[in-house]
Amino acid sequence: MLGLAIGAIGVAVGMVPFTLRVEESAGLHWLFALRGPRQPPGNVHVVRIDRPSAEALGVPADPARWPRSLHAKLVENLAAAGARVIVLDIFFGEPGSPDDDAAFAAALRAAGNVVLTMRLERRYVPLGRAGAGNRALEAVRVELAPPIEVLSASAFATAPFLLPAWPMKVSQFWAFNEEAGEYPTLPMVALQAYAAGLRDELTGAVRTAGIPDRGVAAVEARTLTDFMQALRELCLAEPARVEALAQAIDAGPAVFLPEAPALRLAGLLRLYAGPSSYYLNYYGPPLSVPTIPYHEAVSGEPLRTVEGRPLDLRDSIVFVGFAARRQADQKDSFFSVFSEESGLNLSGVEIAATATANLLEGRPLRPLGPLPALAVLFAWGAYLGFVCRALPGAVGVAAGIASASLYLVFAVGLFSAADLWMPVMVPVFLQTTLATVGALVLQFREARRQRARISAALGRYVPPRLVERLVDESRASAAAVEIVHGTCMATDAAQYTLMAETLAPDELTRLMNAYYELLFTEVERFGGQVSDVVGDAMMAIWASARPEATVQRNACDAALHLAAELQARALAGDRAALPTRIGLHSGEIRLGEIGARQHFEYRAVGDIVNTATRIESLNKQLGTRILVSAEALAGVGGLATREVGTFLLAGKTVPVVVHELLGQAEQPLGTAARNVQLFSAALAEFRAGRWGEARQLFARYLERVADDGPARYYLRLCEDYLANGPVSFTGGAVRIQAK
Repeated sequence: MLGLAIGAIGVAVGMVPFTLRVEESAGLHWLFALRGPRQPPGNVHVVRIDRPSAEALGVPADPARWPRSLHAKLVENLAAAGARVIVLDIFFGEPGSPDDDAAFAAALRAAGNVVLTMRLERRYVPLGRAGAGNRALEAVRVELAPPIEVLSASAFATAPFLLPAWPMKVSQFWAFNEEAGEYPTLPMVALQAYAAGLRDELTGAVRTAGIPDRGVAAVEARTLTDFMQALRELCLAEPARVEALAQAIDAGPAVFLPEAPALRLAGLLRLYAGPSSYYLNYYGPPLSVPTIPYHEAVSGEPLRTVEGRPLDLRDSIVFVGFAARRQADQKDSFFSVFSEESGLNLSGVEIAATATANLLEGRPLRPLGPLPALAVLFAWGAYLGFVCRALPGAVGVAAGIASASLYLVFAVGLFSAADLWMPVMVPVFLQTTLATVGALVLQFREARRQRARISAALGRYVPPRLVERLVDESRASAAAVEIVHGTCMATDAAQYTLMAETLAPDELTRLMNAYYELLFTEVERFGGQVSDVVGDAMMAIWASARPEATVQRNACDAALHLAAELQARALAGDRAALPTRIGLHSGEIRLGEIGARQHFEYRAVGDIVNTATRIESLNKQLGTRILVSAEALAGVGGLATREVGTFLLAGKTVPVVVHELLGQAEQPLGTAARNVQLFSAALAEFRAGRWGEARQLFARYLERVADDGPARYYLRLCEDYLANGPVSFTGGAVRIQAK
């Protein structure tokens, strides 16, 4: 689902015009930068007009003021050097001196291969007024302005060359200008002039292809530009027949120019039927196309590039135009993908030469078509989403980034080898980011849900504190033993054995679950953790880093509320409210896993656990419900308690002072106060070993409180000690044998 979402987002974003502009601006920049410069064809050259040439020739810095006799000499020299086509990217819209114009025209006629630049001018034609505000209406009329007549008539052809104005990054060039009625532009005219030998083959192919008579007449136009415009119109009107013709030409013997094997008849025909514009396939920064300084080209000396390499102009296309060495001197400059690298924008003549070289090689950039591009974006998004989602965390992120890197390498490879421009910005940056971040977010959400499920499951068996640690940490760290101070509560339900014998297992299970639900609720309400449950017995813990009276008080309050809730429910007839004995003790405990191999349990381990269990068991002998050690009451106030003696519990060597927890603190008044004093006096006589005096006091206490369990227990002990001696009394403590 993540993959489908990323793919759909890629398709949606890829269709937005802004994204196309970003791809054209930034995506192409990346591809060109990663590909680097490439070698231009050896039959396209540039003659550069610049300030050093003006100084060397002793003419004004403004090329418009140069005598046209210089251009005549240049044309003669280039023609003599074997240039097949000469393109002057200079507009001669105003007459010069008659002699210079005549000399220049004669040189053009003699060369017979010079293409001059036209201008495209936009004129605004008023159409009247309309609307509530009497708004003026205008129409734009596009007109082509040729050079002066004497030069236009002498040139082999004239054509416009239009590019976006700086500071826009130039990415495309016109082959046929739409504004001017699909008029052929300078690169296309230069190419057709270079392939003049294929014109007859083009005309013959059209004649034999079943094209209507009007098409045959059109392609037989006299001038080169008329022929090209007519052929363009014919190809646009009959695209299917033209493509069938091109395929038939491909199937037959190869027809091409030996001087430029890439320029084949079928390819040339497809250019006429193709789009109006193409993407520039730059060769590199300025001077990538071999360049000759103007003053050296007119000197008659052997021709060399600005780097000093010798040049052979035979069968080449030579462009002449402004191309300064410094940006400040540049007359027409355009920002390209290589401008940042060189610090110099490309001149118009260099871009014209680049465009023509692209057509001559048959290698303008080919962007992936709209449908294939959208298919790539969808498939790539689906793949990325699947990979990033399927792999865990950082591995998925690394796989996404690695995949994006491989995609970029593949895109650059296609760009270099096949001049194919694949989308880069959306798949490499947007979709990769969305896939990695989206996968992390989903994995985080799933981890939280899984954590919640695990916590809910484990929370039924182990304390929440351990659950958090098990979820957050490794098993090794969770198994570490933790030493804390704690208060342990041990409970035991009376009548469990009888119920286990008389109830069916399912009914017993339901009853005990309800019973433990009550116990667990009170323990957790007062901040405790249930550590262990065995049959009818529960162990709960209140842990802290150091002894804290508040923690101990919470344990005592939990015991009191638990006993009160059980009594209330029992009176209401709740069978799950079993009579329960409770024992509390405080001290140092160890919390951790106990077990081996595949079975572990999380338990509290230490002396206070055993002691709390023994204190709970002492309730049976004393007839009490809640017994608390003196350690558990240390520093705790606000509770009503009664000391019930000192005991050496089973298996213990240190006596424990035990109190009965009666309730919240209340000041004893009247009879109650006198009863407490009487029990304390009787206990003092017992500890002193005066069994007769103690027996009399406990008997008197039972006359006042007939059902008091501790008093009856001590009365029996006194009678036993008088008859048999103090066999279970050691150092002021009663020794308890039973666990």
